[in-house]
Amino acid sequence: MAWTDPRTWASGELVTAAIMNSAVRDNLDAVQGAVISKSAGYTIVAADFAGGVVTVKVDTTGGSDVTIVLPAASGLAGYRVNVVLADATFSAGKSTGIVIVDGHSSELINGLASTKLFLEFDHVSMTCDGTGWYITEERSTVVASYYPASDTSANDNTWTQIALDTVLIDSANACSSSNFTVPVGYAGIYQLNSVMRFHSTASGDTFHLSYYLNGSQGTGWASSYITWQEDAGRPSGFAQTQVLLDAGDVIALYGKPAIAAASVDMDEGPLLCCFNALLVKRTYA
Repeated sequence: MAWTDPRTWASGELVTAAIMNSAVRDNLDAVQGAVISKSAGYTIVAADFAGGVVTVKVDTTGGSDVTIVLPAASGLAGYRVNVVLADATFSAGKSTGIVIVDGHSSELINGLASTKLFLEFDHVSMTCDGTGWYITEERSTVVASYYPASDTSANDNTWTQIALDTVLIDSANACSSSNFTVPVGYAGIYQLNSVMRFHSTASGDTFHLSYYLNGSQGTGWASSYITWQEDAGRPSGFAQTQVLLDAGDVIALYGKPAIAAASVDMDEGPLLCCFNALLVKRTYA
């Protein structure tokens, strides 16, 4: 139903069904907002709104990314846009198509040119202030899980990068060259954890496991590592929770034997050796 400007009633005026339908019923329907469905790129226009609200349901099961462009902010202060990735196909560790929500021309969304929805039922709600758009609620999932396709060997008490070259889940295409790289626009607090099983050539050897940040152990949390005693090659875990990362930061997993002249094999397989990263809170940088 279309919106009708509120009616000014005259004293003694007869109330009719036609007046009530347009002035009351239709307006109550209009403020509920409008819902539109899209499966290809689309630019939202003023006519899409009802009561200042529009929800865009996006279908990416066709396999291609879909870009939804917001309308120009001028004159739309207080208007709201909701976008949801309502239908997607999960394949090869990610959705076959994602949703890109793009600001009009050079207008920004939380200071960014665009924001993305990676998995089915991810969503974002935005409110306009007349010059740009601000996210008021969202779920935009960055989750990654990788494991080695083959054993990685480390020798002589030397840190060796573990080849995490097989993807279980990679919602944001963040895996490259055995590294996890924080996507642009998705700085924030990440939960990092890994599972490792190893075998050593030296009896009583211990094994070190560490996360490297931007190519080195660095300082603070990135310089820490975990040590454990070999025990029949049983899996062991290592976690760093609530780590604040910037867009473009690179996380890699390294291991080494503690005994000089010893060597270890880090076993392959998603249950024996894997790395996981999950975005907990986004900071939009």
